[in-house]
Parts: sequence; C-alpha cells; structure tokens
Amino acid sequence: MAKIPLEKIALVILGFFVIWNLIFIDWFIFKGKKEAVNSPISTPITNSEQSINENQTIVSKEPAGTCVGDCLKTLEASISAVNKKIAEVEKKIPTSTTTQSTGAKVAYLPIGVSGASTSLTDFETITSGQEIYLDPVDFPGYKNMRLQAYIKVLSGNGKTFARLYNPTDGLAILDSEISTTNENFTLVESGTFRLPSGKKLYKIQLKSLTGYEASVQLARIKVEF
Repeated sequence: MAKIPLEKIALVILGFFVIWNLIFIDWFIFKGKKEAVNSPISTPITNSEQSINENQTIVSKEPAGTCVGDCLKTLEASISAVNKKIAEVEKKIPTSTTTQSTGAKVAYLPIGVSGASTSLTDFETITSGQEIYLDPVDFPGYKNMRLQAYIKVLSGNGKTFARLYNPTDGLAILDSEISTTNENFTLVESGTFRLPSGKKLYKIQLKSLTGYEASVQLARIKVEF
C-alpha cells in the first residue's frame, strides 16, 4: 500500500480545523442575531423606573449577538489548539535536505537482446546484434564500468562464461568476465574495468565448458561516475 506523504496529512488536518472554527464562529453569530430578533419590544421607561435602574449595578452593556465572556474564551482556546497542532505537524515534515540522494550516479548502455554459443574450449563472439561502439571521452569523469547480463547454461550442465571483446584491436576486456552454472537466466555483474582510449567496437563473447548451449540476454554496460 502506498505511503501517504506527511505534507498531504498536514494540509488535511489544517483544513479540518479551519473549517471547524468557521462553523463555530458562524454558529455564535447566528445565535446572537436570532436572540436579537426574538427579544420583546421594549416599553417606554418612566422617570421613576429610570431612577431605579441607574442605582442598580450595571451587569453588561454589550449588544445582543456579541461574542464575549465564555464565548470569547472558547474561540481563543480553539485558535490556540489549531496553532499548536500546526506547529506539531510542521516539525514532522522532513526538509528537502534530508531527502536528497547521496548514491553514485550511474548510466546503463544496452549491448543486445539475446545470443547463444556452444563452443567447448574457447570464447565465441556473438554476431546477433550483441555489439556497441564506445569512446571513453563520451563519459567524462567516469570512475569505472561493469558488464551486466542474464546468462545460463542449458540444463545447468557445466558452466557458462561471458565477457566483452574488442574486435577493433582483437583484445578481450578480461575484467569484464562473468559466469554461472544456473540453468535459468541469472543476472550476473562483473568486476570493474576501464576502456582503452579511442572509439572502438565491443561485442559479447560466450563460452561453454561442456558443449551444452550457453545463452545470454539483455547484456549492458553499467557506467559508474
């Protein structure tokens, strides 16, 4: 199940409290207006009644519908709770600096789709499109390269080897060699190597020790910077 980002959770919480406060304030205003409308029409006050009222303690001079006393305290407490909740959520939201990736930059260069060989004693160059032209100057600052490929040996009998070969100079890239004894295609990665200078053609070579078919799929070169 996908994880919901904390930013979305914070916005949902903030929106909930804002809407709740608006409803709360509107309710008090509506209540005040309703009381003002339903209040009885005042009758004229005689001089004697006015004199008596002036001597009495004034309880409140606030007009009907005004939010005072407990109402105001309730609103202030609600706003304070909302601000506190927002501050707590903001502390939990990670900053951009903590999510930056520190992993090494890599690039993948596909060589071919599939190929097979039944050579017993030596490597055989695959001719079915398993090739690529490379020049190290096209990858400024690269640290090293690795050969990756899915390889297998038929029925798991014996062992399959694969490597990069440079027909331009007639040289194999020895550190690119990979191997497996599995009967199913298995992803294998070589050790690190660097290419000789200049633009050259590179192909895949396969070898089987027992005469059982050696196969390769989805070979590629991993460039690490």
